[in-house]
Amino acid sequence: MRRDHKLSEAYAKDPEDEDFLQRLNAALLPHEEERYAEREERFATLHVVGAPRSGTTLLTQMVASQFAIGSISNLAAAFWQAPVHGIRLSKKLLGWGNASTFASDYGRTPDIWEPHEYGYFWSRALGYSELAEPVNPATDPIDWARFRTVMTNMTAAAGAPIVFKSFMLGFYTEEVQAVLPKTCFVLVHRDPVENALSILKMRRTYSGDEAAWTSVKPREYPVLRDEAPAVQAAAQALLVERAYRRHFDRVGGRNCLVLSYEDLCADPGAAIDRVEALLEGAGGCPPRTPHTPRALRARRSDDSPERAAVTAALRDLERRFP
Repeated sequence: MRRDHKLSEAYAKDPEDEDFLQRLNAALLPHEEERYAEREERFATLHVVGAPRSGTTLLTQMVASQFAIGSISNLAAAFWQAPVHGIRLSKKLLGWGNASTFASDYGRTPDIWEPHEYGYFWSRALGYSELAEPVNPATDPIDWARFRTVMTNMTAAAGAPIVFKSFMLGFYTEEVQAVLPKTCFVLVHRDPVENALSILKMRRTYSGDEAAWTSVKPREYPVLRDEAPAVQAAAQALLVERAYRRHFDRVGGRNCLVLSYEDLCADPGAAIDRVEALLEGAGGCPPRTPHTPRALRARRSDDSPERAAVTAALRDLERRFP
């Protein structure tokens, strides 16, 4: 059973809405399944990964607005058990390459055409119950042949590559590229001090509890569960990104790219150019849209005792987990 992290009252899900969508998905599921076909990998998929609060939502929004690329809109995400239905509906009603305001609220985007994290889909596809780095991904009982079928049918419905925000899939870089060689990954790197401070803020606001683990846990979580919140947040910023880089290394960096959050904000056009080159190298990039990317201000927290605590925690974690 999926275990979601704690949410504050302001971000809690409506049980009636959840029940409605669950029933809708269950009704569509048999219709989805009967239309699946075995297809070639015609289009790549692009997966944005990174530590929590590193800028993954921003990059996903930029890619979805700068290219005529398929994306998991807030509309499409409602159909997590019938993803082809969601893709087709989103393409028909909204189209691809819509302009973005680049606004988000802890990963939640405001407009129906904006990208969604698609958490219910990923937990079903990869069989996890909580957002945590797997201890041994190669032995996890994931049906990769089935995964390939779903992805190729989704891209066929989109008629284009699709960009996803995919926290968990980044831990399976080798496995997914073995069945879908065109799969691309982009890791967003953020200054770890700023990243950890933003995670602490997310804990207080989004979860309503600074001590509550929120978003992706590193595999070292069991030995960190009783540490101070500043240490835990620093570990999420440092160790989750380190895990993604480790998996990138295992495929020799094939179809992988690392972008800096700070550079993304300062010069989004250059970052998008690099994403375009990545997709071209994987078999083809969709056309660019007329939307002009605008520079943004990278968020930076003020100096404070909390900043000093996080900085010290990062130094200690580097020593403890070399």
